[in-house]
Amino acid sequence: MRSTLDPPTARASGPALGRQATEAVEGGWDGGRRLPLPTLEQALWWAVIAAAFLMRIWNLGARAMHHDESMEAFYSWLLYKGAGYQYNPLLHGPLTYHATALMYFLFGVNNTTARLAPVICGTIIVGAVWFLRPYLGKLGALFAAILLAISPSFLYFSRFEREDIYVTCFTLLMVVGLFGWLHTRRPRWIYLLFLSTALAFATKESTFITLFIFGTFVLGVLTLEAAGWRPRSEAALPNGPEGAISGRGGKSGTPGAISASIAAIPGRVWAIGVLCFAVVTVLLFTTLLTNRHGLIDAFTASLQYWLAQQGVRRGDQPGYYYALLLPAYEQIPVLFGIAAMGWYVFRRWFVAFAAAVLLGAQLVALTSGARYGTLVLAAATLALGVAALYFGVTQGRLFATFLTYWAILGFIIYSWAGEKMPWLVIHIALPFALLAGMFLGEVLGRRPWTNWRWAVGISAALLALFALHADWPLNYYRGDVPKDMLIYTQTSPQVKTAVAQINQLANRLTGGTGLQVLVDNNSTWPFAWYLRDYKNLSYTDALTSAPTAPVVITSPENDAKDRPLLSDYVGNQYVLRWWFPEDYRGLTLPKAVQSVTDPAMRKTLWNWLTLRETPSSLGTYDFDVWIRKDLAASSASNLTFIQQQQAAASAPAASQGPDPFAAQTTRIASSHQIGAPGSGNGQLNQPRGIGIAPDGSLYVADQANNRVEKFDPNGKFVLAWGSKGTAPGQFDNPSGVAIDKAGNVWVTDLWNHRVEEFDAAGKFLNAFGTYAAATGSASPGKFFGPRGIAVGPSGDLYVTDTGNKRVQKYSAGGAFETMWGQPGSGPGQFEEPVGIATDAQGNVYVADTWNRRIQKFSAAGAFISQISVGSWPAVQSTYGQPFLAIAPNGVVIASDPLRGRVLAFSPAGTLLKAWGGVGSDASSLSAPTGIAVTSGGQVVVADTLNGRLLVFPPVS
Repeated sequence: MRSTLDPPTARASGPALGRQATEAVEGGWDGGRRLPLPTLEQALWWAVIAAAFLMRIWNLGARAMHHDESMEAFYSWLLYKGAGYQYNPLLHGPLTYHATALMYFLFGVNNTTARLAPVICGTIIVGAVWFLRPYLGKLGALFAAILLAISPSFLYFSRFEREDIYVTCFTLLMVVGLFGWLHTRRPRWIYLLFLSTALAFATKESTFITLFIFGTFVLGVLTLEAAGWRPRSEAALPNGPEGAISGRGGKSGTPGAISASIAAIPGRVWAIGVLCFAVVTVLLFTTLLTNRHGLIDAFTASLQYWLAQQGVRRGDQPGYYYALLLPAYEQIPVLFGIAAMGWYVFRRWFVAFAAAVLLGAQLVALTSGARYGTLVLAAATLALGVAALYFGVTQGRLFATFLTYWAILGFIIYSWAGEKMPWLVIHIALPFALLAGMFLGEVLGRRPWTNWRWAVGISAALLALFALHADWPLNYYRGDVPKDMLIYTQTSPQVKTAVAQINQLANRLTGGTGLQVLVDNNSTWPFAWYLRDYKNLSYTDALTSAPTAPVVITSPENDAKDRPLLSDYVGNQYVLRWWFPEDYRGLTLPKAVQSVTDPAMRKTLWNWLTLRETPSSLGTYDFDVWIRKDLAASSASNLTFIQQQQAAASAPAASQGPDPFAAQTTRIASSHQIGAPGSGNGQLNQPRGIGIAPDGSLYVADQANNRVEKFDPNGKFVLAWGSKGTAPGQFDNPSGVAIDKAGNVWVTDLWNHRVEEFDAAGKFLNAFGTYAAATGSASPGKFFGPRGIAVGPSGDLYVTDTGNKRVQKYSAGGAFETMWGQPGSGPGQFEEPVGIATDAQGNVYVADTWNRRIQKFSAAGAFISQISVGSWPAVQSTYGQPFLAIAPNGVVIASDPLRGRVLAFSPAGTLLKAWGGVGSDASSLSAPTGIAVTSGGQVVVADTLNGRLLVFPPVS
């Protein structure tokens, strides 16, 4: 039986790949002298490469151009048109623009050709793995190529005009060049190393990170060699000094792999390699010798600018961002890549355990934001890197050790860096994918298959199917709808709709692109790209006078200034950009456990993994397209330029099964609206609970903005307080609001698991509650997820502890008194209690959501009666969180979020009135949640997804 440390090339020839035994070396590094024989293995490789190319190019231009894509496509177009290009570190390296301009020259200018170079780079990544066969093994290399071909992140960013897929391609070619030289000592691999390094350097500043990782690895191996260790490469060396690379690891006086290979590079080869680097760098950074300052900036401004940007923390993602992103999309590389680290490098269980502890410490430090987080991170990096180098090299696993070192340092450094974006995940995932391919080739290439090998094979096959399941909607169905974490602040497809309408109008009026269009600077991208051929395109910071252009595009920031000047126009509102709801922010260890242990949270997570149902609505940024009224009637009447509000893009489905109240639902016009979508003063983003003070002031939990806003009785904005965080006065999803007799404001701080008290001016007074996952009477005074809150006539506080399926009662000062409830459907039991309200007699009403009922209790928690609400959801739903209010006449009023309406019941449970319907006009609602009733009986409703409050007449 062969040892597990036998070279992969010696194991790769087997019945699975046909007659390959004599080609272990020739088909890898030295196969360029003649066309390869048409073997089964080569046919499989061509099939994988062709499939990768087709997956990347299929329907390439359909997705709306992302903000960053439009910038790179536009500046590449200027270069192609002869307008020149000057290197600017803000836009990264020059290669992207030259490559895209070349695609325009060869194939024309459009969305598809703007993304064609990334397709080529993404395909090269898959094909380049061929040259690593001597190290990965034949089967391992094929598996790695398949993983990279179907990888959701590599596939998505191979269809995305950003520089990261380019630089990842060149990084892999650097590896091919380095280890090609170690294996063959042929100069062409040194030339490839220098050329690919120059191309990577001319693409993105992340190359400095790559060079640091690769350079410190080489230095580490040289140090071990100097200490007497002679590492062995997985690939046999047919040429060169005996024992320079081949042989088992161990102490010896013979020169080692790296030092001997470096010493063997002739001076002429060094000179040509440096010349290759210099020629590529000079030509690209000087834009073919037309901008000498670009070369200076390449070595100064680039690194200075991007080091400074780490302090800016663009994206502002948490330290554990990639620890979420990698397993969400790269299950096979992560799972089997980590297995490969233990298999090849960390052979002893206690070393693997120590590595896990160090990595866990790093994640804890990043998650908690501890004072010594940076120190812990540095220690983890040093310990893991040194351990990988020592144990891997001394056991004779040079390439596996290199991949492990690369994977560990890459993950930690990118997690530590201030700027974290989803496209950076491919830099981290690449070594994991190569490790996973090596491991799968090792395990599945042996016979006979034992039970654990079957388990590995079946697991890999199922996860590959899951990757394909993620690939299809992400890349071909809704690539511009950000239901995936990989899609970052994406241009909405409504932009394409607006552009098509502008083009139709331009053709009708000018016969081409001569139409005058005025664009607000806040909406420059992607319109600069889409309207690049318009001869009369102009931009403005804000309107200062009434415009005359046939088409005007404005942004929400300037809405108050612009609308009075647009009286001669009619307009339509669209979504310009939208983004994935970042509910993962503020994650702690208890919350991570909660997402697995709590059935509701577990179902939410499962629904996102399998169906991409986001836990909350997408964030949006809008724009308006205006057309002059004198053109609207004759030229634009069929172009849908109409005066209307755009319905909420992420509005929930209006119906789930039969509607028991459909026949009784009517439309009632609201008397007035308070607030508008946004994050400015008086604007709302997913408002939830509402509280009305004795003086008539309204307080609203502005949940997605993590604050509370106060309005006067007439709906005029007064003040706002709060921000994202855990400090006193900060919030993590404020949910319910209640006002006591003294006018103090009580707010349920949902994911901080507490209730906070403020005075009428927003000054923090008190807080109570901590995290506990418990049921019944366990852990009194602690919460899983407090949502609703109500103040009784005697001043007592009642809080729905939703995740723990119970109600907790507190004194007027916030001292715990009692609790009741447990999971179930019997009297006094709950399934997702949310809204809560009290009547004048002190009775307590609770919205028992998934049991589809409102339960009524005494002030002490004794069950009295219930009201059936058959239209509420019976299972977890993103927006199905009903709230309650009791009118002065005893009428019980409840929101019905998924149906977009309000329900009013008599105290006996008879439906008195139902009004609303999904929409955004004055009588419609989109996922209404919070409910409050004024002293005069008016019903105030939080129209959550429309970002406003609507006020309706009293219910008689």
